Amino acid sequence: GMSLYVAGKSIFTERAAFWGTLIFLVHPGYSEAVYVVTYREDLLCALFLLWTLLAVMRSKSLPAGIYFSAALFSKETALVFPLFVFLAYPEKSESFRRIFLTLLVAEAIYVLVRFSILPGPHFSIDLERNMLLEQGAIFRNYFRILVCPWRLSVDHVLSTDAWAASSLAGILLAIVMLIGTVALWRKGRAVAGMWFFIFLLPVLNIVPIGHISAERYLYIPFLFLAPGLGFLMVSRERYSVAGKALMLLILFLFGARTFYRGFDFRDYATLYRKEIEVNPRSMTAAWGLGQTALIAKEYDESKMWFKRALEISPYFDPVYVDLGKAEYESGNRKKAEQWFEAARALEPHDPRAILSLAGMRQESGDTAAALELYREAVLYEPNPTVMTQNFMNYYRDAKRQYSAIH
Repeated sequence: GMSLYVAGKSIFTERAAFWGTLIFLVHPGYSEAVYVVTYREDLLCALFLLWTLLAVMRSKSLPAGIYFSAALFSKETALVFPLFVFLAYPEKSESFRRIFLTLLVAEAIYVLVRFSILPGPHFSIDLERNMLLEQGAIFRNYFRILVCPWRLSVDHVLSTDAWAASSLAGILLAIVMLIGTVALWRKGRAVAGMWFFIFLLPVLNIVPIGHISAERYLYIPFLFLAPGLGFLMVSRERYSVAGKALMLLILFLFGARTFYRGFDFRDYATLYRKEIEVNPRSMTAAWGLGQTALIAKEYDESKMWFKRALEISPYFDPVYVDLGKAEYESGNRKKAEQWFEAARALEPHDPRAILSLAGMRQESGDTAAALELYREAVLYEPNPTVMTQNFMNYYRDAKRQYSAIH
């Protein structure tokens, strides 16, 4: 908050930065980024981007490069920051060119490390997707979250049946906002709009990123849109009293919604049950409730939720594996094996399905088949420690102590 305020008053005014920072801090639309510790990547990336921007405004090239590198290694959304800097600074002075070159060098180093050393998903673009409709629907959903953040969800699934209307509305909204941003850019006052659109690009699912939409993805795009909204409010002097009263009411309602949203993240069971209330067709919530019931050894309930998840998404193989585990723990070995086989049929390279089948083969005494499955799982299991333990267990149970030691 303090970093946003300092950067905001350097670009807008002190009053605009004050109100904008308040809006950003209490907005419930991306509260999951704050409440869920595993999403700290968004918070860290936003913080380092703010520090990078402050270093750029003060013509400090070395700190800018260091902070930008930290932002990149926090989250890849930071890759578009040089584009923002290039557009936000129309006058390309010598100091600007030096800083911009530093940013490009830091980005090149990150890309080299990212694709040559660090593990991660392989990106691909499905040319058969109707990208315009998809991005329009996503943009409309994000706009709804920012304007009316009352119905919040951790599982955003955009129904293709509603894409036509949602996409048209989203495309029209994007065009209107883009026209406004371009008009302000010509006057040198489009920082907020440019930041929003540029940092929205990485999360519009143009390149598949795992989730078609998520509330936490708005944390960084909204970072400078909030001070921009604060600037619009304080610039209307004749409406200052009414504007302040309205803003205070909005801040109170947003703050209350953010506060009560925190109770949903108390534990997984609470979160998923709340999600089922909001979105009965949430496969993620049904699967999560099945997993929490499985951990609690409530096997009948876990099987009920897993089967409900499969009704929603019948081709998601991890649910088959978990359903097999629930059957196995219930003592239904035959049914468990059937679910493991079904998971492997859907995804032949799923190490969880292969390992589950290997364990059952080993338990039944078919050690040769178990060993073959363990060897197959080595090809797909990303955790070598787990695989080493699996082999050790196999050789131990097979009483091959010499192999286990060596």
